[in-house]
Amino acid sequence: VELMMVEEKFGSDHLRMTYPLNNIALVLRGQGKYEEALGYYMKALIVKEKEYGRESVEVATTLNNMGIVYRLQGEYDKAIDTYNRALVI
Repeated sequence: VELMMVEEKFGSDHLRMTYPLNNIALVLRGQGKYEEALGYYMKALIVKEKEYGRESVEVATTLNNMGIVYRLQGEYDKAIDTYNRALVI
């Protein structure tokens, strides 16, 4: 509900969208719905990169969360690549 309200008020690419997107991704990750979680993290990442730039702490946080999901899926190469991208920031 929060996601729809924020999207309706501000639009799908507004910075305020990243908070509910991240929260939904965290819940999905906890439920083991990793692909769905990655989709929400990716949407948040796109908005954060647009608003903050690719080298921001906010982007690094989302990349770290995505790395966790890749690790939980057993996709270790993707996890390492994503963690490394976050570390460079």
